[in-house]
Amino acid sequence: MIGRNRRYLIWGLIGFIGVAMILYVAGRGGPSLDPWHTEKLTAEFTAKKGDVIRTFDDYKQLEDKLFAQLEKQVYPRVGTGPAYALVRYSAGSAADPQRRSPNWNRSFELPTDSPVGAPCCCTACRTLPTACGPSVRRSTITTIGSLVCACPVTEPRHRGC
Repeated sequence: MIGRNRRYLIWGLIGFIGVAMILYVAGRGGPSLDPWHTEKLTAEFTAKKGDVIRTFDDYKQLEDKLFAQLEKQVYPRVGTGPAYALVRYSAGSAADPQRRSPNWNRSFELPTDSPVGAPCCCTACRTLPTACGPSVRRSTITTIGSLVCACPVTEPRHRGC
């Protein structure tokens, strides 16, 4: 009995090592990463910047810095021409969003004088729809720009939108 368990253990260990080696070799193969994968762009929005970026205009200013970094650090490192016709960060390619007007990669607002509704972007509404359903009270509506969150979960602890 002990001999059989030992054999199973040895074969299991050999199988585990074999699978690990195959996964290691398979993961190491393939093309190298492109510049848009490897560049460290410091103007990206993170939760740490949430105390500084409080309004949509603040966010758009940060976004301008991010796109300037992208223009300076990524675009020059990506080739151009027919071989790069569908590469997103190749200047002038068919997939280059900077060629479009408007540039749909940029944030924008679609203001209206009389809104009839708005998306609720808070995590609670996405994960706990019952928390934000009919129980919404008028006093708990959070407005940020033209986005409205009528979720009682977001008040007063944090701003979910």
